[in-house]
Amino acid sequence: MNEPSQQIDSALNICIAPDQPLKCKALKETFLRVTKNIQALSIGNDPFDKRIVSIDLQDGSKHRFCLAAVTFLGGNGNHPIFKKRIQLKEWYKTAYMHLVPQGCTVHFMGIYHYDGNIVFVDFLPDTYVTRKMHNSSAFVYVNDLFRAMQDGIARRRDFHGNTIITIRANELINYLGSNDKSSSSLTNVDLLEKFTDFNAIFPFNEWLYGGETINKMRLAQWPKWRETEWPGWYLEFEFYTFLKNNNVKNILYKGNSAKSGYCWELDFDLFFPMHKFYGDLKASDCNKNDAPGNDKETVAAAISHYGRLWYIIYEHDTVKDSVCGGEVCKIRYELLLADTAGKAKSPDSYIRRMKNRVKFRKMMILELNRANCNEILKDFHQGQQPDGSARATKVLINKTNVENFQIFHYSC
Repeated sequence: MNEPSQQIDSALNICIAPDQPLKCKALKETFLRVTKNIQALSIGNDPFDKRIVSIDLQDGSKHRFCLAAVTFLGGNGNHPIFKKRIQLKEWYKTAYMHLVPQGCTVHFMGIYHYDGNIVFVDFLPDTYVTRKMHNSSAFVYVNDLFRAMQDGIARRRDFHGNTIITIRANELINYLGSNDKSSSSLTNVDLLEKFTDFNAIFPFNEWLYGGETINKMRLAQWPKWRETEWPGWYLEFEFYTFLKNNNVKNILYKGNSAKSGYCWELDFDLFFPMHKFYGDLKASDCNKNDAPGNDKETVAAAISHYGRLWYIIYEHDTVKDSVCGGEVCKIRYELLLADTAGKAKSPDSYIRRMKNRVKFRKMMILELNRANCNEILKDFHQGQQPDGSARATKVLINKTNVENFQIFHYSC
């Protein structure tokens, strides 16, 4: 049964409609039509199995393609409508085991088709072949398809360690002809590499004590050391220090400045000048399903003007200060007294919310764009200002079931 699900139309809009999957013959014809101008020694069927399309490139590399249609899982509401798959047939594994020793690169290649749009999905087979193929699936999400349609090529490693690369049809030849499909040919990889470098030095899996951390920021003259939600400000402090020490040019930290010189200025922590969009750093408790975001109107403006917004969320275990005798509240109070000549609120004023210590365990980058933002955000009403007027509505970021938004993740 071809149940309605999310589709991407020719204008890159999301609509709800049944799949338009290509049949076996059409899959092969579509693949060969798109690759007809590739510089190759030969293109055709592999002698091992006539179902496999083979391309031998002039550089000597041999590629073998097991083709399948990308379709919705169905299930009468049991699966999200943005989740699609290819079915992994048992003979795929047989082909992989036979062809790899011969020096072939084997591709489990899905083809998404709707409204004339074609997106190729390369499920790198190294993780899939370690399990049984019978009645098994490889999953791809509508946002993966959307990112390919928008950017040309997009790469993602899912939470199970599988690598999924989505390729717009007119980029397939470039993709196959690239010697490095892990970096240079893929969108935003330069940014992700910087987060990988930062994660390598960030103190994951270590208890960070609030008193020590607040004082560290104070001694470094970090302007936000006085703030109560110190884990988030410490994250920003460490990330800013990393950018400065490594002379990073493709990520600008703008949390301490009102303006960064760009004509369209929005209130987010990060700006990526070479790619021209915003990001925001968030520290969040691992046990919370939601993380507070930014003002709703600001989020909408970022997505509308720049096409996307990244939320970079670092999650931590938490011990509250209220179960530790208010130790951090007292230390912060004493530091504030020394800094403000005796003007500071009572150390107990924030004790219920103050964190005594945190241990960062994992991080993820969520990309919000017009294809998916309505599914992950909900309104967060902050109450009233001191004068009685309503505070601006913020958004809450749902951290559960984030595969349609997650483009990068790390855990220790």
